[in-house]
Amino acid sequence: MLILLVIASGILLRFLFLGRAGMWLDEAYGVWVAGKPIKEILPFLVNHEPHPPLFYIILHVWLGFLGLIKISNPPEWLLRFPFAFASALALVPFYFLSRRLLGSRLGMCALFLWAFASSEVIMAQEVR
Repeated sequence: MLILLVIASGILLRFLFLGRAGMWLDEAYGVWVAGKPIKEILPFLVNHEPHPPLFYIILHVWLGFLGLIKISNPPEWLLRFPFAFASALALVPFYFLSRRLLGSRLGMCALFLWAFASSEVIMAQEVR
């Protein structure tokens, strides 16, 4: 029961103020790059970006799925949703893996620390 409470609280923290903070410059840059046609993203990244292209492709697919590529100002919470969702989804396998590697008590401690870690919650709420 405690495990479910910690996981639910961790999920709630990741979604609680998803659109409250303004967009950072690197988030806006990522949305701008991902808003390009897919044929232009890879050549652009080769010339201008040192990071692998998977993030931009995932964001491009997400924007395309929502039909937001044509919208000039999509809501920030909607842009951040897939990354918060992925972080929330990762809580369950993280617990099972840490329980297997560390035992039941330490696995629960690890889940608790990760679910409530401010740095993890902040990163889950960014488009990065």
